[in-house]
Amino acid sequence: MDRLEAIRELRTYDHGILNVETAERLAAPFGVKPYIETIYDERSYPKGAYFPEGKEGNFYESVGAHNLAEDIAYSL
Repeated sequence: MDRLEAIRELRTYDHGILNVETAERLAAPFGVKPYIETIYDERSYPKGAYFPEGKEGNFYESVGAHNLAEDIAYSL
């Protein structure tokens, strides 16, 4: 994946939460290491985080798409 492909894909995740593997794949062309956060799945709340492969009440390692975009921008 080149840089342009990574940016095009990242744009599709507007304010989304990425799994660690996706974030690392998108950051690799820029030499950036994504900041990994532990996020609580709280899907029953109106603005709560939701992980399709997970269960409410569990914690998951993830990366905010907007945070990754900022990290990439600062690295350029």
